[in-house]
Amino acid sequence: MSKTHCFLTTFWLNLFNRNTDKGKCKEKIRFFAQCLSEQAFFAMDISRLTAAADTLTSILTSGEEQKEKLAQGALVRGLSCLQEKKYDRAIREFKLAVYLKPTFEEAFEYLGKIYQINGQEKEALETFKRWVSSSPLSEKAITALGNIYIGNQQYKEAEIQFKRLLQINPSSAYAYNSLGHIYLNTDRCLEAEGQFKKVIQLAPGDANGYYGLGLTLNKLKRYEEAIEQFEKAIGLKKKFEFAYSDLAYAYLGLGNKEKAREQIETLNDLNTSLAKSLALELELALYTPKILGVKPLDGSFPSVLGPGTPLTVLNPDLSEANQSKIFSITFQFNQAMDVQSVQNPLNWMIFKAQGGPAGFYNNGITLNPQKEVGPHAYAVPQPPKGGFPPPYSLHGNLRPGLF
Repeated sequence: MSKTHCFLTTFWLNLFNRNTDKGKCKEKIRFFAQCLSEQAFFAMDISRLTAAADTLTSILTSGEEQKEKLAQGALVRGLSCLQEKKYDRAIREFKLAVYLKPTFEEAFEYLGKIYQINGQEKEALETFKRWVSSSPLSEKAITALGNIYIGNQQYKEAEIQFKRLLQINPSSAYAYNSLGHIYLNTDRCLEAEGQFKKVIQLAPGDANGYYGLGLTLNKLKRYEEAIEQFEKAIGLKKKFEFAYSDLAYAYLGLGNKEKAREQIETLNDLNTSLAKSLALELELALYTPKILGVKPLDGSFPSVLGPGTPLTVLNPDLSEANQSKIFSITFQFNQAMDVQSVQNPLNWMIFKAQGGPAGFYNNGITLNPQKEVGPHAYAVPQPPKGGFPPPYSLHGNLRPGLF
């Protein structure tokens, strides 16, 4: 008989000798088989396997007080493995802890977090669901489940959890803050505004309520009110990178680029990686590509002739009706441009000159507007990857860690 078979035989004999409910024994054996590492299982010698059988049998037949101690031990071992980044072993210990103590909140919390660290979102979600099921009145459990729904952009499910949290704790500023961001991300701005005002009422000394309200007002294009809220948030939290960034977008909404640039300088002075990233995004929003002029020697269109030049001077064939001629023009931009974007005809538009250096098209006389075209073209800038940031906010998504 192999060592493995010896272990199983010993384990089963000990277990059946000490527990009369054979059905429950089989169920528990299957659980512990999952918790054990297969590699460690086969590496153990027969004496250690027999000792393990006695230990497991003791666990299964012990009272609640003993299970509590064993669960605490599993938690401590799991935390140690977590610090050493031995995530697989930590998962086994935390699973053992919640098995022995189904209401063990710390074990559920760490188990879910490890799954999230490993990118195992499905397992993390199931863990938090089990946690809420075993502790339905736990604010931590409901919050964890609500936040993972938000991370998955499952806003309807998240809304249910945070409303549930308010039923348990009607004065939870975090719940109102979370609902505010959920409404903001689902285009329910007026509802979001109400939620953030409740946050401010419950926690007037916290910057996040003012910040959330500022985001909402930005999206509603009430920029002056938004600026007031962002300034309050910054007054309470001096290094609030997102608040400085969204304050800049509020100023951009008002067309005040100078004030927006001041926020960029402040972000650069903060000198954090997040602040630098936000400052760069603002720079892109401010520095819109423009045409500086044309290079007359690099194209076939005689732009040096200027406004008022008869068409026949451009080409004699244009003296006859229904004739056409193709000209090429080379433009000089104020920054490097995407070649494919510039060459795409859909990114250009042509309209009649409205005065200025070009004068008025046809001296301002419009005889057949549906047939007329203007000679002056203007480039539609190609936005950076992902698009230019909208004036109301580039950072409207809920960040659960704000509180």
